Amino acid sequence: FLENGKDYQKTFETMIDTAKKGEIWRGELTIIRKDCSSYKSYSIMVPIKNESNYIINHLFINRDITHELEIVRNNERMEALRTLAGGIAHDLNNILFPILGYADMTLDDVQEGSIAKSNLKEIIKAANRAKELIDMILNFTRKTEQGKQSMQVQPIIKEALKLLRASLPSNIEIKQYIENPLPAILGDPVQIHQLFIALCSYIYQKKIDNYGLLDVKLIDFNITINDSYIKNGKYIKLTIQNRSSIDLNNIKEDFVSIDTELSVVKEIVTNHGGQISTILENNESIGFSVYLPQIHTEKISMETFSVDTAPKGNEHILIVDDEMPIVILLTQLFESLGYRVTPRSDGISALETFKVDPKSFDIVITDQTMPKLTGDELAKKLLEITPDIPIILFTGFTDAINKEQAKAIGISEYVTKPISMTEFAELIRKVLDFNKL
Repeated sequence: FLENGKDYQKTFETMIDTAKKGEIWRGELTIIRKDCSSYKSYSIMVPIKNESNYIINHLFINRDITHELEIVRNNERMEALRTLAGGIAHDLNNILFPILGYADMTLDDVQEGSIAKSNLKEIIKAANRAKELIDMILNFTRKTEQGKQSMQVQPIIKEALKLLRASLPSNIEIKQYIENPLPAILGDPVQIHQLFIALCSYIYQKKIDNYGLLDVKLIDFNITINDSYIKNGKYIKLTIQNRSSIDLNNIKEDFVSIDTELSVVKEIVTNHGGQISTILENNESIGFSVYLPQIHTEKISMETFSVDTAPKGNEHILIVDDEMPIVILLTQLFESLGYRVTPRSDGISALETFKVDPKSFDIVITDQTMPKLTGDELAKKLLEITPDIPIILFTGFTDAINKEQAKAIGISEYVTKPISMTEFAELIRKVLDFNKL
């Protein structure tokens, strides 16, 4: 039976008219079952003709598309959430950037050991925690993998654990031991996040009922003996299991028998040059170990900003951002380091200023998301005037342009907010010096 209503009456009339013409009708219907339940159907009505080409019957085919439509609706909801999350992340980064920046710069002017110094450090800590939260939002908004890069695993695992804690029942205990600092790996943050969530979800669904515990360890691990499954070398070892107290004498690792449900996880691990094993206690599976090869990187400087130690210069900088607190902050930063600064709050006025005397500017720092003229559009116009002008594009969040696209335009550096004042001072010096080579 078809659902009642004016729209369906019109649909039925269209079906009859099509049938009379001997044509095939296709469309969506709501079908009422005998038990009065309903389902959405993609339906086809095909005329059946005899040897004389007369219509003697019709074949009516219904295909239940309720589940497919639900998937479409869910995808639309997720797309809306991604858009909303991206907008929130952009605004939060723009708010957070001056908070971190001013706190960082003021810290240098405050006496060591004072209450003010301690308070400023707490502000910076809180702002960095907010930055981690924004990173979680940005990971959610990404539809595709970012590609491999030098990365720290521990922030990804910490973010994912927060999400798990919010989604798992309160009677499930989560234990974690995460070494800090840890060496970097060459990896894709989105894939590592996906891998971790998939393994935790699998253990929760399949293994955790009897124990109510999720035990997570992330450690620096060195393998000194080659075997047929894993090479010797330095690894980041991620262990996830459903108990913390285990009998080490009865523990072994199986690198072969990985559940087919975890084929995507295995593919991610292989893609990162690593290995995954099933942890067996008395031949019972209790969890997994993932080995990700380390890479050698220089330690990231965690020093606070200091005018005395930050790299300086006397070049002329054009700064463009529609957020005035950011413009004021960057102007103050670079003037304190000896640079000459021309600030502008929109792309149009920045372009007009640049046109007056292009040779007077040594570098341009521009935000991406601005009304009238976006950062990448401004960069293209500036490069048409002066092809060798170095440009730093920085943004709170945008889907409009990524690092590779920025490089293709001719932009020197692509930076995401917030960035520490020390990092920014070092970055602009690096770009200027490279441009002089």
